[in-house]
Amino acid sequence: MYMKYLVRVFPGDNVNKYLKTTKCIILSKTKFKETSTILRAFSSSEGMINLIATGVFRKKNRFNSHLEPFSINSIEFYQKPESQLGNLRSADIDFYSEKLLKSTYTIEIAYKILKILNYQKHKTDTIMEIFNFAISSIIELNDLKNADKIYVKFLMNYLIVEGMINLELGNNISLKEQVNNLFKNKSNKENAGKLIANLEKRIFEYV
Repeated sequence: MYMKYLVRVFPGDNVNKYLKTTKCIILSKTKFKETSTILRAFSSSEGMINLIATGVFRKKNRFNSHLEPFSINSIEFYQKPESQLGNLRSADIDFYSEKLLKSTYTIEIAYKILKILNYQKHKTDTIMEIFNFAISSIIELNDLKNADKIYVKFLMNYLIVEGMINLELGNNISLKEQVNNLFKNKSNKENAGKLIANLEKRIFEYV
């Protein structure tokens, strides 16, 4: 299905006018043919993007990143306005959380964050804010501490930025108290789990 993107994607054109520069977090990586991969990423300027990285599995990888999920990268890519797939030109890794991978629960939380980002199908005015608190959450998870608090903070930021919740409304007072209790260490694991399920439900009702 990707063959049409691999052969002269920009025939007879000045390719530089299609060049974009951004930061992104890799959501998924799928091998394509022998040496290439298809990437799904969330970027600070474009939102959700799909990229093909050719030669990433060669011995002399031309990218300064292994482009693994959870990694944060500075990238350049070519993409025509009507195309759904961009061609990755360069990638430099900014952060990769190796420690995060040592904890099953932390990995689970990180994947939940990526899952929510994956629902951002369209470029909106809130993309930069969402990107910033998403990468902050991934970096914080690297310390393998307070995963529940980090995830709740991410969920609350997402709900507020996307206009899904207003904590000043009367019907949200109880929720505000639950969040405060969690951050004051007055909430046990079971209550934290219920709070997370409640926040996730609110998000998935909208997306």
